Amino acid sequence: WSPHVYKIIHELPFEEVEARNQRFFRIQALLLGLAAALLIIIYPVALKIGAGHLPNYASLRRELFLLAAAYVVLVPYYHGQNYLLAFDRGREVLRVNLMVGTVGMAVQIGFMWFLGPLGIYVGFFGQLFVRAACMFYIVRRHWRIGLPWQGIAGGLSIALLGM
Repeated sequence: WSPHVYKIIHELPFEEVEARNQRFFRIQALLLGLAAALLIIIYPVALKIGAGHLPNYASLRRELFLLAAAYVVLVPYYHGQNYLLAFDRGREVLRVNLMVGTVGMAVQIGFMWFLGPLGIYVGFFGQLFVRAACMFYIVRRHWRIGLPWQGIAGGLSIALLGM
């Protein structure tokens, strides 16, 4: 999708580009949620078929949900990144990644400390959530973009159905 955006962003009115981006990223979040739900449903069954110690991991559905849901909430990161890169602001992408990588790692370590083993998964979700929120905030300062929240909420809801 990104190469297409880089092409049309300089040819079409901004509102049209943003409308297409919103549609794409809503659908992407919904499809990620659907993939997460299917993975959560199939995962325990597939592991029980496996040999050795694999069946011992079949009960990690909550953890799998957190991992998959993190990618659903990451959608605004990619939405915003397209604008920064299309307008030659790669330095801001780098700054977001460095800043959020540091803060996100601290968030993940904090969750691991407070929640134990579950904190690894909650922290990963938190790290990607912070990354998406920071990217959205920075891009929003330059352009009036919308948050594809309907797709994110729908994707998370669909993923929850897999639980």
